Amino acid sequence: MEQGSGITIEEKTPLTSGLSLVLPNAEAATIVRQVLQGELAVEGNTREVAVAEDGVSLTVTLTAVGPRALRVELGSVLEQLNLVLRTLRSFQVDVRE
Repeated sequence: MEQGSGITIEEKTPLTSGLSLVLPNAEAATIVRQVLQGELAVEGNTREVAVAEDGVSLTVTLTAVGPRALRVELGSVLEQLNLVLRTLRSFQVDVRE
């Protein structure tokens, strides 16, 4: 069990978290979606990546078997996102800070 803030969560309790991003253009959103979908989620976790109809809003939904697994999965997604955005900037694709 993990305890924090007075809340006790069983390690095998499925948890879901979402991350929403607005990218500057559809090209950047498509590249980020392809990279995040191409990477496998940590074993036992799931990762869904979708681009909204506007073409620039990206939603990542993570489901994990417990708090630690969710932190690992979220950390992985943020690390990949950082790498992709830095790479796009180095090739001078329009990506805001």
